[in-house]
Amino acid sequence: MRRLARVRTLKWHRTIMYCTGAVLIGIISVIFAHLGDWAAELRYHIVTRNPWSMLVIAPLGLVAISWLTRLLFNGAQGSGIPQTIATLHMHNFVLVDRILTLRIALGKILMTCLGLICGASIGREGPSSLSGWGTL
Repeated sequence: MRRLARVRTLKWHRTIMYCTGAVLIGIISVIFAHLGDWAAELRYHIVTRNPWSMLVIAPLGLVAISWLTRLLFNGAQGSGIPQTIATLHMHNFVLVDRILTLRIALGKILMTCLGLICGASIGREGPSSLSGWGTL
């Protein structure tokens, strides 16, 4: 009887954890989408005021992004999709925790927004893209 109760409790804990994680990911995706739209709009205003400013902002900004990524967010390079797929097949959870961290996720969000301001050809893909959604 105790074992059955323990198993049910563990199932509920897992269910609550997965549902909470899904809601948090959804909230973070919406925040990321709005930050990306804000960054693109900021770039538009910069270019509208002085079109030649991007000749300075783009190269300096991309160098700064590269430097910050290597210094503060090492491991945030690329999309992260191959790393995530690879961790699904790993059994060493210590290694998984080193590959998928909140610091790397935060770095990806911040560096993407900074890249959008600098005019980099990057952006949100998939479900976090708001094209066609209208305003939230």
